[in-house]
Amino acid sequence: MITALLVSVNYSDYLEAALPCNALQFDEIIVLTIESDKACQDLCSKYSNVKCLVFPDKILKKNRKQFNKGAILNAGLRYLNRIKYSDWLVLTDSDIIFPENFKELLLGKKKDKNLLYGMNRRYCSELHILHQYLNTKDVELLTTEEGIPLFIGFCQIFVYQANKFNFVEDCDAENSDIIFLTHFSKQFKRFMDSKMKVDKFPKSGISNSLAKDPVFNNLSGKDFVIHLGESLKNWKCRKTKLFT
Repeated sequence: MITALLVSVNYSDYLEAALPCNALQFDEIIVLTIESDKACQDLCSKYSNVKCLVFPDKILKKNRKQFNKGAILNAGLRYLNRIKYSDWLVLTDSDIIFPENFKELLLGKKKDKNLLYGMNRRYCSELHILHQYLNTKDVELLTTEEGIPLFIGFCQIFVYQANKFNFVEDCDAENSDIIFLTHFSKQFKRFMDSKMKVDKFPKSGISNSLAKDPVFNNLSGKDFVIHLGESLKNWKCRKTKLFT
């Protein structure tokens, strides 16, 4: 079984563009949202394999944060623990589209609980470009960006083990995604611990550290996920324009 877990708060426009493709690649998509985001809840109800877990709005303000992604993801992980989920889990975002051969790629991998997979990504800025790409598969319509680690929160793929994983809840979304990787690699945890003694948060060297660690693997050298809209803009809350 392949399950996706993602947060969608005020992202229903992105999710609406992504779900028609992603619903074909996952056995179940679990969407985490808040009570006031009715648009997300209504959208999810249209898909038989999309489950929407709804939490009080205040969960995002935990530890005085503006957008505590770690807190709502932990609520999602607690749900997986309760149902004793123990198969492929893909941590992703509501603005990510997976390739049409994703299920085939993943099911071809051995279920090694010690490994984490990621994927390359390309970017699509507007909805009409996405429609063009889906019709033509012309990769020239999409853009690339250098220097982004494969294994941050937009696509983390692994075999889930109940009660093993959790996110930190005292930092922003970007940092909690990166710290999550320490669950997989003692080598990466040592790197993070050593850097934290010097820096408030280790911005340098993360890509190199991940690339050299055998625990982290690229699912496919040629295939990629598509990131919708602008990148690196919504770490603390939704700021970008509607995806139209």
